[in-house]
Amino acid sequence: MNKKTLTALMIVMLLKLDGSAQSIEPERMVKDFFKTYKSGDKVKAVENLYEHNEWINENASTIDKVKLTLATFTDEYVGKFEGYDLLCEKMVNDRVMVFSYLAYHNRQPFRFVFKFYKPDAHWTIYAFSVNDGVFSELERSCSVEYLEIENAVREAEH
Repeated sequence: MNKKTLTALMIVMLLKLDGSAQSIEPERMVKDFFKTYKSGDKVKAVENLYEHNEWINENASTIDKVKLTLATFTDEYVGKFEGYDLLCEKMVNDRVMVFSYLAYHNRQPFRFVFKFYKPDAHWTIYAFSVNDGVFSELERSCSVEYLEIENAVREAEH
C-alpha cells in the first residue's frame, strides 16, 4: 500500500468514527422508547431515553416518579399496549422540540410528552411526562369558553 492510499484510508476511517458519534435524532429516541415500552419493559424505556442526558442526576427524583408510574402500567391494571399516534409536534427553533403522543392501552389512553433540547451538536431528552388526563383535556377543548376563543381566532384570520 502506498502512502497516499494509506492516508486516504485513515481519513475515511476517522470520518466513519466521527459519524458514529453523531447525535441521535429525537424522532429516533421516541421510536426506540416505544419499541422498548411495547416489549413490556417500561422502566427500561425511560432509562434508555435518558441514557445520553448528562444532567440525569439533577432530575433523578422526577425521573424515578415517572418510572414508578409506568411500572404500574401492567396488563392487569391498564390493559395491553395497543399502539401510539403522534398528536402534536412543535419545533421552536433548531434546538427545541416537543412531541405529544397518544398511547393506547385496552383500558384507557395516556398522553406521553417528550421534550428535547440541543444545547450543542447533540440532541438530549430534556423532560418526559405521562398523564391520563386525555379526556379532561378534550372536554376542556369543547368548552364554550374555548370554542369562543377558537371562533374569535378564526374571525381574526379572515
